[in-house]
Amino acid sequence: MARFNILIKHNLPWEEALFRRGLFTNLLYIKLGVKNLKIQWKTDTADFQYKNVTGSIIIAGNAVIIIGQTTSLNGIKGIGELFEEAAQTAFHNNKPLPQPHA
Repeated sequence: MARFNILIKHNLPWEEALFRRGLFTNLLYIKLGVKNLKIQWKTDTADFQYKNVTGSIIIAGNAVIIIGQTTSLNGIKGIGELFEEAAQTAFHNNKPLPQPHA
């Protein structure tokens, strides 16, 4: 079984990190396709499935952890890289995202 483990460190406040999970999810949908990716969030954790890849996402106090596994080696490196790129874009920028005006 092929696996990937990704750790993206951040120093965002807890609420900001949770807010950015939406951006992270949207980036994954753009890269992988809404029809192909299933992701279910439960506050700070999520389970996901993309084709033959399954895994978990954890938003910890100072990091995002992504663990994935598949029974096929075909494309696992590329999928892991897509998840890592999306997480870096969403969580690594330590500047707060602009908030919509009320």
